[in-house]
Amino acid sequence: SATVGAQATNNGNSFVQFSFNTASLSAGLRLNGARVAAICCGAGPTPTPTPTPTPGPTCDRTGVLGTAPAGGTTGTLAVRLNRLGVVGTCGTNAFPTNAGTGPYIYNTHRYTNSTASPVCITVSLTVNVEGTATNNIQVAAFLAPFVATDITNGTAKYLGDPGSSSGSPPAVTTFQTTVPANTSIDLVVFSTNVSPASQGAQYTLSVSPIGLCPAAVVSVGGRVFTADGRGLRNATVTINGPNGYVSQATTSSFGFYSFANVVPGQTYTITVFSRFFRFPPRTLLVTGDVSNVDFNGLE
Repeated sequence: SATVGAQATNNGNSFVQFSFNTASLSAGLRLNGARVAAICCGAGPTPTPTPTPTPGPTCDRTGVLGTAPAGGTTGTLAVRLNRLGVVGTCGTNAFPTNAGTGPYIYNTHRYTNSTASPVCITVSLTVNVEGTATNNIQVAAFLAPFVATDITNGTAKYLGDPGSSSGSPPAVTTFQTTVPANTSIDLVVFSTNVSPASQGAQYTLSVSPIGLCPAAVVSVGGRVFTADGRGLRNATVTINGPNGYVSQATTSSFGFYSFANVVPGQTYTITVFSRFFRFPPRTLLVTGDVSNVDFNGLE
């Protein structure tokens, strides 16, 4: 008898060792239902272990459900995605269909693949602080720009999701999808319970590789003056940007205002409302921190 290694073709990578009389065997023997593709005498081959992928760096973006994130939007959905337990991969992901009757609160976060090749990304959602009960949050990827009615668009917009929501207490959910070349996507974070459920929940989106992550955010601010040059308090300042981005601030006692978390490289329009003065709007391309977008009142 001899000890022989054989590679079984039922799974392509399993090796077994056994003893037998070599004169009685030939290629093509079946062992426990697995066809032996080749037989050789002597020590069996040592299988090559499957490498374990090393996680790469991620870019993390935080959000508060119901508050528009920098460069993103917020709103409500009439329906939500079904949770079928199928984790999205970098292949083609089947649309899970829809379920429920809203409204369900959602936020969107924009990511762009500016390369000439498709990129497989890994997305994880972590709920850091739960909001209004009952908390249960899900994330899904759609081609940008996402609007509320796209939640039913499984043919042209849907890209993938983790097949499950965070639950309560929350668990991290993860999935993969492929972003086409020179294409932007929106990661949509939404409650799976009817509003106001999950309102105010604080979460983190982690995406790798980091090449798709947006540039660091900047601040935009300035001062609002009366017609005679004094700082105007309690004026309402509004900034509007791409993809429905909007944020408001109220001037301080000396007329100062500021917006944090503004995505650079985009054009914004800033308007001021006051019961006492008129202010022409200002439009500017934001490339970095700005602190001198001032307004002078007209009577």
